[in-house]
Order: sequence, then C-alpha cells, then structure tokens
Amino acid sequence: MDSFTDKHSNKFRVLFLLSSITSFITIILVSTATVYYPGGNFMFPTMEGYSFVYNSICDMSSRTAVNGQSNIVSSNLVRTAIIFFYVGMLIYFSIIWMLFQKEKKTKYLSIIGSFFGIVQIPLNLLIIFYHGSFKFHMTTLVIAPIALEFALILYTIVFFMEKEWSQISKYSLLVLSALAIIYSLIVAIASAIGGEFEFIVHRMGNMIFSILIAVTFILQGFRAYLSVKKGKNNPFK
Repeated sequence: MDSFTDKHSNKFRVLFLLSSITSFITIILVSTATVYYPGGNFMFPTMEGYSFVYNSICDMSSRTAVNGQSNIVSSNLVRTAIIFFYVGMLIYFSIIWMLFQKEKKTKYLSIIGSFFGIVQIPLNLLIIFYHGSFKFHMTTLVIAPIALEFALILYTIVFFMEKEWSQISKYSLLVLSALAIIYSLIVAIASAIGGEFEFIVHRMGNMIFSILIAVTFILQGFRAYLSVKKGKNNPFK
C-alpha cells in the first residue's frame, strides 16, 4: 500500500467488509423473494410459483407477477437486494484500484478495470428499474454484462501480476471470468437455436450467474479486507 491507503487502512477495511456483507445480504433477499413470487413466466404465464428454470430476477422485480397476481413482497425484496448488491459493488470498484498503484501496469489496468466495473452498475440498474422500449432493454442487456466482463478480466490480470495478492481472490475471479466467457458463448449458441432452449439458457443462466457473481464478491470483499489489515497478515506492509 502507499502512504494514503496505509494512513486510511481502517476506512478501507470497513468499506471492503461492507462490500462483502452487502453481497451476502443480496443472496438472502433474492432467495427469500423466490419463495414469495406468485408465479408465471413469459414461456408459461400460468405456472405456479418461482421456477429456477423458467424465471429470472427480472420477473420478480415487477410489481405484478407474469401470471397477473400482485407481486409486492417479492418485488420489494428483489429491488432492495439489487440496491444492496450494486452499492457494495460500487464501493469495491471505487477503492480496490488504490491498492495497485506501485507498478505502472497494475495501476492503469486496475483503473480501467474499475472504470468498467462502475460503468456497468447504472446499466444493470436500468435493466431492473427502467421499463422503456424493448430495443433499449435488450441493448442494455448486452452492454452491461460486457462491461462487467471487461472489469473481471482486467482485475484477474492485475491480481495475478501482484504476486502477494491472495490466491483465493486470484482464482475465484479467474473462474468467474472464464465462466462469463463460456456463458456468453452458450447464450450465443442458444440464440441461434431459439425456442424454449434459448429461453431456459437466458433465464436459468441469469440466476446462476448472478449467484456466482454475488458469492465471488463476498470472497473478494472479505479477502481485500484481510489484505489491508494491519500486522503480519497484511502482504502490503
């Protein structure tokens, strides 16, 4: 760490820990929301309850379920979860780059990585909270994951360049980055095939990948918290 991050290490620890906790809360809230979702999806509008295969987070965010029933409880839980998650992600990407300022390569890669990490946040919020034209929704749905993918790949490179950075942070982000690329390819193939297969890949894949991202950022936030902890466990001291 440099003199600035060293001086404010207590604040950094609190913020990183907070970013980890918000991701954990997100998983709890979304899981609870699935229990209260009345049912229905765009493939099977009359289906009862939440389906892990046919529903996505977007379905639960609407005040009215696809089957026409009131969805106040589930939508409030999901909307709160989304706010928690992206506040935590904003905290993480806003400060993580400050830990990699010693070398020029890691400095600029981390800054660019945080730029993409922050840019994707309002785009993802628009997907959930803004119900504009279908074209705008689909465009945002494509751009937001690409921005996040760039952030993940850049920070994976940064973490591996910093030899003293924690192994679990390195490999968890590497796995997530690889899965993001694989999932993008699967989505492209599914789009070419179309039909119910495409629908399932988009819906089930969306939920699985969202959970993986949240779990990864629980680990990232907690390990970053440990990395700026004063004493012998701090690799930057």
